[in-house]
Amino acid sequence: MKTSRLTLALSLLASALSPAARADELRWVDATALEVTAGEIVRTASNYFTTVDPRMRAVEHVAFGERLARTAKLRFRYRGESRITVPLASGSVRRQIGLKLLARDPCNLIYVMWRFWPEEQIVVLKKQNPGLDESTECENRGYESLGTVALEDAGLLTGRDHSMHRLEAQVTTDAEGDRRISVFADGVPVWSGEVPEVFAGIDGPVGLRSDNGSFIFTFWSGDRDPD
Repeated sequence: MKTSRLTLALSLLASALSPAARADELRWVDATALEVTAGEIVRTASNYFTTVDPRMRAVEHVAFGERLARTAKLRFRYRGESRITVPLASGSVRRQIGLKLLARDPCNLIYVMWRFWPEEQIVVLKKQNPGLDESTECENRGYESLGTVALEDAGLLTGRDHSMHRLEAQVTTDAEGDRRISVFADGVPVWSGEVPEVFAGIDGPVGLRSDNGSFIFTFWSGDRDPD
């Protein structure tokens, strides 16, 4: 009897730690629910995803009338450089993974990135190009930094240690209708700021992005407060 109870307990613990079992907190997003617009995402037998492409972009599919997610979460492990290194359109090389918020289109959205190279930082950026909605139209124009936090200043461990880490971001709206972004790294609040006024009329799904890195990860979305 004791052995069977122990076996059951271990089985329940393993289930609780699996990605699919966390759906009661946030919705685990399967690859079939992602629109991958650049690079490739591969699903592993253990329900994790991997990417080794120098440029990966994706957004969550949203059915007509479906409520847009306001919280996005990545649980990831940085495994090093991608198969090849490709500079960004600006000519800079970045190794990073992160989240998309209010992603109406590739030209108008907000990024929350965990950057590993050249410096390890959490970076919040807006990309705004009024009247444009295709990458071929806006290219790398319209970027502006909203905030930068060095991991050391936030008292966080490096993401280069090849262990699992979490990056979470949430858009909330107060009673006056003002929207605010809150960012968490490994459960620690690291940045908070107002959504720029120029985004007042912009809405869209959540998504994810990586550049020049090899990653294993899971992706979550929903409306619950991040942890």
